Amino acid sequence: MIDFNLLIDRFLKIIDTIGNPNEGYKYQAIQHFQDNWNIDAVNFHKMLKESFAKRENLFYQNSWGFIDKCSFHFPDEVREMFKKLFNEDENLEVRVLSFQVSVEKLLTKLKDILKRENLNSQQDERTISAYLAFRFPEKYILYMATFFNPLVKEFDIFRDETKKNYSKLLDILPSFKKAIELRSDFIEKYRIFYTEPDWDDTNLIIQNVLYIVYNKGLAGIYNGSFDHFDRSNLENYYLFLDEIISKFHLKKGDNRVVYNVAEKQLNFTVGQKYAWCLKSKTKNNPFRVLTNDQFSQQIDIFNSDTGKFLNDFSLINMLSNERENVFNAIENELQRTEKSGYYKYNDDFYERLAFDKDFRSLVFDKLLKPMSDINYWIFQCNPNEYYLSTALRDDALNSWKVNAHKKKIKIGDKIIIWLGGKNAGVYALANVTSDIRADIEDDPKYYKKTPKAKDDRVAIEIEYNLYQAPILKTELENQSWFADMNVGFQGTNFTSSEEHYNNILDLINNDLKTENIILGMNYPLNQILYGPPGTGKTYHTISKAIAIANPNFNLDQKREIVKDEYDRLVKEGQIIFTTFHQSMSYEDFIEGIKPIMKEDEGELSYEIQSGIFKDICISAAKRNEIAVIDNFEETWQKLIEEVKRQIADKKLLKIGSWEYGLSSKDSLKYSSLNSPSQYTFTITKQNILDAYQNKQARPSGAFQKDMEDIVRYMKTNFKLSEYNHTTESFKTQNQINKNFVLIIDEINRGNVSQIFGELITLIEDSKRLGKEESLEVTLPYSKEKFGVPSNLYIIGTMNTADRSVESLDTALRRRFCFEEMLPDLEVLNGKEISGIFLRELLETINKRVEILLDRDHTIGHSYFINIKSEDDLKNTFKNNIIPLLQEYFYGDYEKIGMILGNGFFEDSEKYDKSLFASFATQNYPDAGNLIRLRTINESFNIITALEILLKKEKATNE
Repeated sequence: MIDFNLLIDRFLKIIDTIGNPNEGYKYQAIQHFQDNWNIDAVNFHKMLKESFAKRENLFYQNSWGFIDKCSFHFPDEVREMFKKLFNEDENLEVRVLSFQVSVEKLLTKLKDILKRENLNSQQDERTISAYLAFRFPEKYILYMATFFNPLVKEFDIFRDETKKNYSKLLDILPSFKKAIELRSDFIEKYRIFYTEPDWDDTNLIIQNVLYIVYNKGLAGIYNGSFDHFDRSNLENYYLFLDEIISKFHLKKGDNRVVYNVAEKQLNFTVGQKYAWCLKSKTKNNPFRVLTNDQFSQQIDIFNSDTGKFLNDFSLINMLSNERENVFNAIENELQRTEKSGYYKYNDDFYERLAFDKDFRSLVFDKLLKPMSDINYWIFQCNPNEYYLSTALRDDALNSWKVNAHKKKIKIGDKIIIWLGGKNAGVYALANVTSDIRADIEDDPKYYKKTPKAKDDRVAIEIEYNLYQAPILKTELENQSWFADMNVGFQGTNFTSSEEHYNNILDLINNDLKTENIILGMNYPLNQILYGPPGTGKTYHTISKAIAIANPNFNLDQKREIVKDEYDRLVKEGQIIFTTFHQSMSYEDFIEGIKPIMKEDEGELSYEIQSGIFKDICISAAKRNEIAVIDNFEETWQKLIEEVKRQIADKKLLKIGSWEYGLSSKDSLKYSSLNSPSQYTFTITKQNILDAYQNKQARPSGAFQKDMEDIVRYMKTNFKLSEYNHTTESFKTQNQINKNFVLIIDEINRGNVSQIFGELITLIEDSKRLGKEESLEVTLPYSKEKFGVPSNLYIIGTMNTADRSVESLDTALRRRFCFEEMLPDLEVLNGKEISGIFLRELLETINKRVEILLDRDHTIGHSYFINIKSEDDLKNTFKNNIIPLLQEYFYGDYEKIGMILGNGFFEDSEKYDKSLFASFATQNYPDAGNLIRLRTINESFNIITALEILLKKEKATNE
C-alpha cells in the first residue's frame, strides 16, 4: 500500500529546501497544446507541430522525430491514428495497442521513403502517455519509468503482470487525489509556484510529486543521510573537496571517481580506494584521507606502491602540511584508473553537492542546524515500570514519554537514556526525530503495567545501543563532571549539557567492548548471557558457538543436527565447555604445578601443566598464522638488491635487451652500459606485478615484452613462484582464519579475579595478539610469554537467581558484552493441556514472583516447552517449579501459597500451645495453622490445582 502522505511530505521538504522545482514548463506545454489542437485541421502536420511546440523534454528526441516525419509524409494516416487514440469510448489498452500497430506499419513505409534502415519509432508508454496527458490532462498523467520503477520497489506494489505499467499508474490516481484533497498545507504551498489552470491539474500535480521525489539528485534532502554529520565538519569536508576538484579539473560524470554515503560515512572514492571521507559525528577521528606517506596515528594500510595509507584524524587543520601528500596519492590513483569498480554506487545527490555550490548552500542552510541550536536531555527510565534492556535488545525503543520541557524538546536534540534503580547507568544515546505528539505508538509488551493512552511522546533514534554493556553509575561516580548530572530524581525528562553528552561519548569510544556493539559486530569477542533459570542460556550458547566457529553452518535445521555439529566442533577442539565453581583456581584455568605419578619409577613428581584457557589460546594462535600465497614481494626485493650491487660495482643489470639502474624510489630505470647516467623510462614494481599477474602492464605496447623479461628473470634467478590467479590483485598474503570458542557456564560462581589473574586485561579486543596495542605477559610458573589471540571468543552464562556468588566485579563487566535472556512467552503460544494455556500459566506465575521478589527470580520458559500431557505438567511442578520457589522464598510457604494457590496445599491443621510439652516459658507461639504442600502423586489433580492458581474457579480444597 502506497503511503501518499509520505510522498507529499518528501515533496514539501524538497521545495522547502530548494524553492521552485521549475516544472512550470509542463503547464505551458499542456496549455499550448489545448490552445492549438484541432484534429480536423487542413494542414495536419503543421497543426501537430505547433500543438507540441512547447514539449521541452517530455518526449524522446527519436519519438518526436518519428511522429513529426510521419505526419509530414502520411498526414491522413497519422490523423486517423490520433483520432482512435483520443476516442474515449474505447478501452485504453486497445487504443494504445492499435496506435502502436499502426506505428509499426508506418515505420516500414518511412524507412523506404527516407532510405534508412536504422530508423526507430520509439512510440512507447512514456510517449503515448504524453499524447494522452496533453489531450485529456484531467484524466491522464505523464508517465516516466524513472519514477514509476522506484515507486514500485519502495512500496512493493503492482504485482499484476497482465497490465501495462501505464495502466497500473492510472489505477492509483483516485487514491492519490483523495490524499491531496485532504492536505490543504500541501496545496497552499504548491500554489505558490503553480497557479491553477482552467483544467483540472491534479494529475500533473501527482506527476510533479513523483518526478521530484524520485529524482536521484534530490533524494538526500529527505532521506536523513545528513543526520549523522556535524555541520562544521561537513563544511570543512566540502572546502577541501573543492580544492581536489579544482586541482585535478574534475567534471560531473567522471567515472573514475565516486561520490556517495555508505555506513554513515561520506565518501569521495578514486578508483578502488577511498580518497577523502567524513565519518559520523560520533567518531573521535571524523576525517579520513588517502596519502602516500603516513601522517596520523590511526591508519589503514594498502598493499600497493602508491596511495598506501588511509589516515584518520580529528582536526581539519592537520591537512595544512599534507596537501601535496594527499594530492600525489590522488593523482596516482587517477592516472591508473579508467573506470572505478564502484561507479555503480555513485550517488547523484552527493555528486551535485560536490559541483553545485549554490545547491549545497541551500541544502546546508535548510537541513543542518548549528550545534548551538541543539538541546541535550536526560530521558530517565523507571525499572519498575519498563523493561529498558529488553526493548533495546529487541531494537524496539522508538519513542519516549515526555512530561517536562515540552516546549523546548525538538527534532535534532541529543538524548542520554538513563536507567534508574540498582543497575543505574547510561544504556543508550539517541536523537529526537519528531515533534511532541500524542499519536506516536509504543509497544505495550515492554511495560510492567499497561501505559496510559495518548501520552505526549517524541520519536527517537538510537545512536549508541549499550544495553549489553551499560556505563553504570558506579563507574561514573568517579568522574568529576558527573556530580551535576540530573539523574536519580523522580521524573522522565531532565536537562543535560553538551559537556555531559560528549564525556559519555568519550567513555564509549574509548571502551573497545562497547565499540564492538556500536560497529554492529555480530559476535562480540567476550559476551555473557544472563537471566533467570530456564531461559535457554546454555541452549543459546550452542547456537552462538557454532555460528562463530563455523559461520557457514545452517542453524535452521533440526536440533539434533545442530547438536551433532556442536559435538563435532568440541571433538576437534574448536569449542571448549567448562563450568566455573567456587574451588576453580588460576592453576586450573591458566597454568599451575601439578603432581604426576611416573608409572615406571613409582615416584611422585611435579610438573607445570597448562589449564583450559591456555590450551585453547595456544590452539587458536596456531590457526591464526599468516600463510604466504606467493613470494613476489620477497623476490622483488632480491631483484632490487641485485641492481644495487651491480651499481656499486659501477655496472648495470642486463635483462633481455636492456640494462637497468634504479630511480630514487627504487623503481627500475632503462639505461645503457655506455652511458649509465642517462636513464630514460621507468618501470615500477606495480608494472612488474601487473605483468606477473598476466595483465597489460603500464606503460604498454613495446615495453610489455621488457616487463615479461623481468618476470622471467625473477623466476629463473630468484625462484619467483607461479602466479595463482585465484588470489586478489596486489595481495600477497591471506589470513587463514579459524575461530575458537570458550564457553564458561555459571561464570559468576567462580572467583573471576582469582581465576583470570593478570590475564583479565589481555582478553580486551585492543590487547589481543595482532592488534596495535597487543600485550603479552610472562606467566608465573612457566615463565613463557603469553597473549590472547584475536580469533578466540568467550561466551559466559550467568544465572541471576543464584545467590551463592555476588555480582561480577567491574573489571570483568567492562570487558564483556551482556545479553539478557528473559522468559520467552511467545514460544508457548497456542500450547494447551486440558484447558490450561501454558503461556498464561507461566505469565501469571512470573508476575507474582516479580512482585514478591524481583524479575531476576522469574521462571524460564524451558520448563514448559516439552510439556505434552497432564503427567508432564505434574512432573514439572513437582521436580522443577515448586523446588525453585522453595529455594527462592527460603521455605516461606505463605508467599509460595500466594503464587500457587490452595490447590497445591493440604488442608490447614490448627495448633495452639497445648500441642507443646509443659515447660516454664513465656515463648509459646501464638495459635495458628500448619501449612504443608500436597504430595504430588498419581491421584493429585494437577488441572484443578492450576485452575485455582489461575483463579478460574472458586479456590476450595478437594
